[in-house]
Amino acid sequence: MRILQVVNGEYYAGAERVQEHLVRELAARNYNVVVVALKDGVFFERSGLKELKVVECLTMPSSFKDRIPSLHDLIVSFQPDIIHCHTPVGLFSSKLASVGVQKKWRWVYHVHSPVLKDTPSFIKNITKYMLERLSLSKSDRIICVSKAVQRKTPYLYGKHRIKSSVVHNGVPVVQKQNSLLLKKRVKLGFAGLIRPRKGLNVLVEAIAKCDKKVRDNLELNVWGEFESCAYENEIISLIDRLGLRETIQFHGFKKDIQACIASVDLFVIPSLYGEGLPMVLLEAMSVGRPVLASGIDGIPEALEDDVSGCLVTAGDVSGLASTITRLVDKPEILKTLGEQALFCQRQFFSVESMCEGVVQQYG
Repeated sequence: MRILQVVNGEYYAGAERVQEHLVRELAARNYNVVVVALKDGVFFERSGLKELKVVECLTMPSSFKDRIPSLHDLIVSFQPDIIHCHTPVGLFSSKLASVGVQKKWRWVYHVHSPVLKDTPSFIKNITKYMLERLSLSKSDRIICVSKAVQRKTPYLYGKHRIKSSVVHNGVPVVQKQNSLLLKKRVKLGFAGLIRPRKGLNVLVEAIAKCDKKVRDNLELNVWGEFESCAYENEIISLIDRLGLRETIQFHGFKKDIQACIASVDLFVIPSLYGEGLPMVLLEAMSVGRPVLASGIDGIPEALEDDVSGCLVTAGDVSGLASTITRLVDKPEILKTLGEQALFCQRQFFSVESMCEGVVQQYG
């Protein structure tokens, strides 16, 4: 089977790690895979896919008028059986580029998060939504990463919905687990592409709101890059204003995020909206780390409150602060939550289970 994966290419965050794991597993199963990026960003460099000799990786021209003919030529030469698109622009571009090509193939569209809540800009979101909705005509399969994404995408839910299937994200199973550190200074972790919807500001304010005895024994480790200089300045100013410069450490982008998360005692996902099924959640579970997360979108589908993790209301600084305090005061709870999270990830959220679900949609 010949599979063309169409990705954005600009960033390397959660959705891009889904794409990387999927491509690697498909290649391991001897599928013929070509990956095409619409933008010349960091995806290929950080995913390491170009190092796979069995996978061809291509980047399209930056201008739209040049991109479509190039994509058309690729489709004609590769003659795919599957065109698997991961963004609204990718689906639209591929549909446009395929005009006039005689060969028939199966269209697969992967919805990683609710497009109507992708950014703080209503105009950008509605534009992407209209582009997505227009491009879905005659798509054979639509894959949602969670039931929440399915529910929050209007044309995928309700009486007149377009048929779609849920295939949960998956991450590699880590064979060796490190025990919780739980030294005098408790280590918290946060990771991802740092932008407003990820709620880092809420976590910073929650740490400041903890009692001094608790706060003085906390250390927050942040992995990832800021989406913009403006937001980076905003966060740094907040940290300085709250007197937390010695408490919060920034480590930038790290490829092996699972190893980074394994170095903390409690991983926090304070997202405000727009989470399909966060890869960092599954990565934390895979190394047996307890997770404290906002109970939004697809997160509760993987994390059961007070069983395999803890859920709080998104944006609730006081609630987040009190839950952090409760957990760091009870190390035995952290240990139990981490063990249950690890069991859940291995049972339901592995790369193998994700790839198997996608292959079933290929038909």
